[in-house]
Amino acid sequence: MNGERDEGLVLLMLNLLSCLIAPLGLIITPVVLKRNKATNTFYKLVFVAGVISLLVNVFGLYAHLGNLFPWGGPSSVEYIGNQ
Repeated sequence: MNGERDEGLVLLMLNLLSCLIAPLGLIITPVVLKRNKATNTFYKLVFVAGVISLLVNVFGLYAHLGNLFPWGGPSSVEYIGNQ
């Protein structure tokens, strides 16, 4: 081995942790995917978990923004009447 350490398990755990922390996961997941190398033990699993984590984080962000801004929610019309 030429001095490179296997980071597969650590990267996999970071991906799983980033699913729990939705806004921070949008920053962690691309860094994890960039550090993932083909020589890691769980190379493919880290990649799949990273893509899933990214999708979960985007959905979480959309849900948070949907609570702040009522996009596509039911509209209500109030009749004031004649005065």
